[in-house]
Amino acid sequence: MIVARLSECGVYRAIHPLLDAALGFLSRTDLARHEAGRFEILGERLIAIVQDYETKQPQDCVWESHRRYWDVQYVVSGGERMGYAPLRTLAEKTAYDAAKEAAFYQSPPTGRENYLTIDAGMFAVFTPQDIHSPQVALPTGPGMVRKVVMKVEIC
Repeated sequence: MIVARLSECGVYRAIHPLLDAALGFLSRTDLARHEAGRFEILGERLIAIVQDYETKQPQDCVWESHRRYWDVQYVVSGGERMGYAPLRTLAEKTAYDAAKEAAFYQSPPTGRENYLTIDAGMFAVFTPQDIHSPQVALPTGPGMVRKVVMKVEIC
């Protein structure tokens, strides 16, 4: 997992050519004005999903992991918390489904959750070894968020 400000992403761009392309897209695109939806940037190898939503209470959010893609989750406006757990530390609720490109997990026991606060201008990269739970409200309560999820193929 990586958490950083987009303005400081240079050190991460050399990790993988498609991560470089994803961070480049996020850096050069006017995401505040971009229409919401799913957009193929480099076919199925690099996808941008522009979302607008209200964050939710932790118990209303899902814990998931992926195999084919890294998730690069960039908050354009607003802020949210994102849950994190290492793979195999949570009980699987729904086995990996290739069509959904996700497996789903039971929530961690109360008091054992790990949440990161991701404010506007920050991104998190979740790898296949990272279970994550996005869209979690800040402690101050639910709020509106504009976020771009970049699906970065790693296979």
